[in-house]
Parts: sequence; structure tokens; C-alpha cells
Amino acid sequence: MRTIPIVLTFDGNMSLAAGVCISSILMSGNKDAYYDFIVLHSGEQPSITGLDAIMREYANMRVQY
Repeated sequence: MRTIPIVLTFDGNMSLAAGVCISSILMSGNKDAYYDFIVLHSGEQPSITGLDAIMREYANMRVQY
């Protein structure tokens, strides 16, 4: 399985958009690939809207802060 690193940067105001972005990548991406999302942020760790549901649906991904 090929690992694809993806770096995202956003603040808490963009948590919904980040969830949509991650979900869209996973929905349209290669099911045989593993997606490693790296989130760059300053201050508090942002909460990604819908991340729990996304992680339940897709086993081929992880999110690191």
C-alpha cells in the first residue's frame, strides 16, 4: 500500500472546510493508498468538523497535528 502524505494548514475558523477537504480526497482517491494528513497550526489544536465520522468510514488514513 502506497502512503500519500498531505499537508494542510488552517485555523479553527476553517474546521468545516478542512473536514470537507479530507472527506473529498478520501472519496475520490485511490482505495489502495494510505493517506497521511499532517495538519500545521499555531496555537490550540483545531477541531476538524466531522473527523470522527470520516475516520470511522475510512481505515486508510490518519491525521497528525
